[in-house]
Amino acid sequence: MRWNSHGVIATCVLMSLFFPACDTPLQQEGAGQESVAAALPKVATAKPVRKTLTQKTIQPGKIEAFSTTPIHAKIGGYVDLVKVDIGDRVTGPKRDAEGQITEPGQTLAVLTAPEVEEELHQKQAMVEQVAAEVLQAEAAVKVAESMVVSATAGVEEHVAGQQRATAQYERWKSEFDRMKTLSDAKTVTPKLMEEAELQF
Repeated sequence: MRWNSHGVIATCVLMSLFFPACDTPLQQEGAGQESVAAALPKVATAKPVRKTLTQKTIQPGKIEAFSTTPIHAKIGGYVDLVKVDIGDRVTGPKRDAEGQITEPGQTLAVLTAPEVEEELHQKQAMVEQVAAEVLQAEAAVKVAESMVVSATAGVEEHVAGQQRATAQYERWKSEFDRMKTLSDAKTVTPKLMEEAELQF
C-alpha cells in the first residue's frame, strides 16, 4: 500500500493536534494533584507506647440530694456558735442493731436561750431548797426517833412501876386478909389489925 504525501501530511497534522490535546488534561491533572497534596495537613508519625489514657470533660450540671431533712431545735433561742460551714462533712449519731444511739453525732451549732437558762437557775435553786428540806426532815425524823426511844423507855418504866405497885398491893392485901382472919379468930390484938389496915 502506498502512502500518498498528502495523506501522510494530513495524518501528521491530525496527530499533532490530537496528542497535545491528550497531554493537556494529564498535565492539569498532575498539577491538581500537587496542589491537593500541598493542601493536606502534614502528619508526624511516632512509635506506639503503652500508657494509660486520661480523658477529661467539663459539662454543666447540678447535684441534688435524694432527700433533705429540716433541722429544728427543741427550744427557741439564739445561735451562739456555729461549728460547721457549707460543704463540711458532717457525721450523725451511731446506732446499734436495735436502733439505740451508742455515740452522739457531731455538734452543728451551740444555741443560747436566756429564758431557759433563767428557768434552769430557778429549778436548781428549788432543788437545793428541797434538798435542805430533806435534810431538815431527816433531822426531825432522828429527833422523833429519839423521842420514841425515850417514850418507850418511859412506858416500860411505867409498866414496871405498875407491876411493882400491883405486886405490893397483892402482898399487902394478902397480909391484910391474913390479919383479918387472925383478928376474927381473936389471935391478934385489934392494934395489929389496925396497923395492917393502915398499911393496906
